[in-house]
Amino acid sequence: MYEENLIHLKNQMGINLTHVINKNSPLLPFVTREPERVKFNNGFDGIIGEFARMSSDKEWNDDFSINNLVNMILLKNNRIRCSDKDKEHLSKLIKDHLINENNELNILHPHLFLYLPLSDNLQKVGEKRIAEFINNIFFIDIDTKEFFDNKKSNQVMIKLILDNIFELSEKHRDSKYISVLPFVCEVFKEDWLFARQHENFLVNNLEYILAYYYFYYCSQFSVKLQQNYDVVNLNEPTEIYYLLDSEKAGKTRKSINNGYYLIKRANEDLLVRINVIEHLNILAGTHGLFPFQINSLLENDFNYDKEEYLKTLNEWVNFYNDEKQLEKTNSPMNFKSLEKTLFNSLNQGIQQAIKSRYAKNLEEVAKKYFAKGRGPHGLMLNLNKDMLYILTALCVKKDKIKLNDLFKEFEYRGIFFDRYSKEEVITILNNWNLIDKKSDSGDAQYVKSIL
Repeated sequence: MYEENLIHLKNQMGINLTHVINKNSPLLPFVTREPERVKFNNGFDGIIGEFARMSSDKEWNDDFSINNLVNMILLKNNRIRCSDKDKEHLSKLIKDHLINENNELNILHPHLFLYLPLSDNLQKVGEKRIAEFINNIFFIDIDTKEFFDNKKSNQVMIKLILDNIFELSEKHRDSKYISVLPFVCEVFKEDWLFARQHENFLVNNLEYILAYYYFYYCSQFSVKLQQNYDVVNLNEPTEIYYLLDSEKAGKTRKSINNGYYLIKRANEDLLVRINVIEHLNILAGTHGLFPFQINSLLENDFNYDKEEYLKTLNEWVNFYNDEKQLEKTNSPMNFKSLEKTLFNSLNQGIQQAIKSRYAKNLEEVAKKYFAKGRGPHGLMLNLNKDMLYILTALCVKKDKIKLNDLFKEFEYRGIFFDRYSKEEVITILNNWNLIDKKSDSGDAQYVKSIL
């Protein structure tokens, strides 16, 4: 079996041993080409639109544009009987409802998410990948059709728009990306099902909710992939510290060494580690397993011949080094040593420019939503008040909770605060009048529900 897998790996890499990712173990939606990388100039709009269409088995129409949407609605509605002057007035009313001052689609109803356009440049390639990733990872067992396909509305103008907007063509897509961090997906599902009960909140904040969970998953994945076998835990978040937007960054803050720096350091060789995962899984005949999980299979599962696997892995490393004209290394015949040798070989074999471009995928979304320059400290993870408000609403849900439990809920969602940041959070919550000190617990502080 392992010899067949080795042949398969060689065939996949091709004559020039070109590094191909996301074939055996599609784990991240990142791209290596600069023009295709999403810069988030339009926020999450293109991603949300494509995600909504994917989850509803719909396909984007390249002929569609926001500017011609109003005319298409008027043309489809043959029931409208009015003068040219009245039609002109009606057209203005529809346009005023549908299009905002930035000439962007105004999301008045969940169904309109389906009509958010992709970027008009090569970034749409990256947007499609992120949308597919979000759909596969977070919504594998959540039905969103009732949210996006629903056209019901009590408002006359919105009903007119929804009844006459053109239909998108059907297209079904199979799942591609593999979920490996269940603790992220579990809390996302919990938050989604709650937010779904508050449609206006979800419509108004869908961009920030999806952006946060996308960043949460990818940053945790990146950090965990770099951790040692005896440390990595795929069932709970690694501690990554945030600052509040209103705080100053001091030298002793945990967010300096245990914040964005952790992510940045892990990202530097992320592409190499993704390739390592791809190669190890192909040789083992598995999909999407971390190296420590493959090692555990070799140690404990009788279906895997450990000695034969290690022999094949060693053969592959030697073959790769020969083809790339790299210096040979005589590694001990154990999994950890061979994995390290494979990593070192791939690290030399992949161009630095490609590694850097791959790392920027996560940096782009961080810079847009979750990171802020802090002078000599560089980029640091940051929560502004809007994001704090949204996440607090998701943490508290419908019943008030103890203040200490609120911070546990933040940590459950991958957001860790040191004691200074916690004090700042309490100050902000007090300013929002969300702290309730009157309770059966005497001096215990409770945080009120926002929704």
